[in-house]
Amino acid sequence: MLNDKSDRWLHEAARQVPRYTSYPTAHGFVPMESARYASWLAEVEGPIALYVHFPFCSKRCTYCACSMIATTHGDVGAAYLDLLDREAVAVSQRMKRDPVIRRLHWGGGTPTYYSSEQLERTMRTLLNRFTFADDADLSVEVDPRVTTDRQLDTLRRLGFTRISIGVQDFAPAVQASIGRLQTPKLTRHVLRKARSVGFESVNVDLVYGLPLQTERRMEATMETVVSMRPDRLAVYGYAHLPEAIPHQRKIDTRDVPDLNQRRRLEKIARTNLREAGYCEIGLDHFALPEDRLAIAATDRSLYRDFMGYTTRRTPTLIGLGVSSIGDLPQGFAQNVKKLSLYEGMLKQGQLPVDRGLVIDDDDRVRREVIQRLMCDLELRVGEIERHFDIRFDVYFEKEVAALREPGGLIDLGIVHESSTGYVVDRAARSLVRNVCRVFDSRTGRRAEKEPLMSNSG
Repeated sequence: MLNDKSDRWLHEAARQVPRYTSYPTAHGFVPMESARYASWLAEVEGPIALYVHFPFCSKRCTYCACSMIATTHGDVGAAYLDLLDREAVAVSQRMKRDPVIRRLHWGGGTPTYYSSEQLERTMRTLLNRFTFADDADLSVEVDPRVTTDRQLDTLRRLGFTRISIGVQDFAPAVQASIGRLQTPKLTRHVLRKARSVGFESVNVDLVYGLPLQTERRMEATMETVVSMRPDRLAVYGYAHLPEAIPHQRKIDTRDVPDLNQRRRLEKIARTNLREAGYCEIGLDHFALPEDRLAIAATDRSLYRDFMGYTTRRTPTLIGLGVSSIGDLPQGFAQNVKKLSLYEGMLKQGQLPVDRGLVIDDDDRVRREVIQRLMCDLELRVGEIERHFDIRFDVYFEKEVAALREPGGLIDLGIVHESSTGYVVDRAARSLVRNVCRVFDSRTGRRAEKEPLMSNSG
């Protein structure tokens, strides 16, 4: 992560900044009516991506910030599949054209909360409502604690080729502190089974900064994970926000690593993966050199090659299920988070949208700048100027001045000016979001009550 010479970056490392998984960020969403989203769907053209949210888990992990529902009542989960079908019908009927699904992702919660038969039923629902490309890219998240060999067989038969396996940490003390007991043996079995049935890419999720994590425990976890040789890894920082996420209050704040400890934990993860031959992708992803993700990073085509995406033609993402977010050319639309509201709106014939945001041309320019920084850790000014027909130094006069001011990110050595634009220092990779924040015109408009994520989170 940060090296010894960069202790002066501590102030930036402690700064609260958005995650920038999208721009504008979800923190800025405002109430939205179903009618607006319906009008957007009517204009959808071309290939799209589809995200389906399965919110259920049999038990809640105390660290988790995902939108999920902990229940062991199978009838509740079964009824939800009926609602997904209703929403799929409602969405598809509002599309005047029949766009082709090029990508599908199932997330949660955990999709493997459901039986093999229920997973098949869900796929039939989607195939009945949408047209899928023959070479559609299908990916799914699984929890090894509830995933069976039969489910993996079923998912592969349904066409899924990429799988993401949740791990977080293998230290028993850390697992106990977050309510997620999962042995390396179980995880290794699921990973091997996935490969044996034909999954082409296996990802493992890890988290640093969890309660009771120590350097020794992190080293042991990394040694175990590297020995499994997943194709990709996501290594996220835990964001401890008990004021915003009530169940995190079960975690003793004294057990949560402080900023300096988090830096050391992240450095251990990053060093181990680099030494094992993994390529660093953006902020917190890693991939083997032969993986498509690593190749795209080398080619600087991350995100940009999304179904032939160019900055002139924003990709369309349709979200199904509670809390899911759609990303359309006109803006963002997020479904309601409460299951009862989701059910009620669908039964009334409404799209279950609750919040969203209309984006403008300025958002699109800044979105491209932020995405390039997040993906490439580099911003080539000429590319932005050609794509949007602007003079970068004029359009971003204030932002460039902020980067260059005394004590700014260039002065601190976090960003360097190059012959083509701006480059984030390799040692400051984890601070790339601070650079993005400079170009975020909406940060100042965000309501104070909306929580931001710690920079190291």
